[in-house]
Amino acid sequence: MIHERRGPMQDQPDHLTADDYFRVTPPDVRRWELLGGVLVVSPSPWMWHQELVKRLLRALLALEDRGLGRVWTDPNVVLGERDVVEPDVVYVRAERRQIVEEHAILGPPDLVVEVLSPSTRRRDLTVKRRLYARTGVLYWAVDPKGPHVEVFRPGAQRGVVVAPPDVLREPSLDLEVDLAALFAPL
Repeated sequence: MIHERRGPMQDQPDHLTADDYFRVTPPDVRRWELLGGVLVVSPSPWMWHQELVKRLLRALLALEDRGLGRVWTDPNVVLGERDVVEPDVVYVRAERRQIVEEHAILGPPDLVVEVLSPSTRRRDLTVKRRLYARTGVLYWAVDPKGPHVEVFRPGAQRGVVVAPPDVLREPSLDLEVDLAALFAPL
């Protein structure tokens, strides 16, 4: 059973479960994730990171507007007993809405988007990429420095890099994202 967040961090065991995660992580401005039973804390994202999330959200809301599913920013996503992530953006198809509960998404979403930051880049491209691959998630790693998006499809051995001025086409979602507009200066 998933519990609502409550109480400050106390002595934590070496390996936590998803239930432990929801019991001990305070709802504050930092990001808390559980990766392989280890609690990981990241700072709040920088402004350019937040701008990219906002632009991606606009593009993905087209799916929601067409009634195809729902989009969330920064949700808790439970991918296993010892894995709770908080991706920048997620999408869940309408026919899979049963995995969405009040406090978390319980299972792999149809799309996970992470905007790479200096503090999370390595983890996003290694630990979390492997976790998303293992759970069958379509994963976009958005690199503001590239600028480009690396698309990791379920079952593929490698990602595919798409950069401006190209359009990121995702046929499985019937979606196109104009990367020139996504990475346009503020």
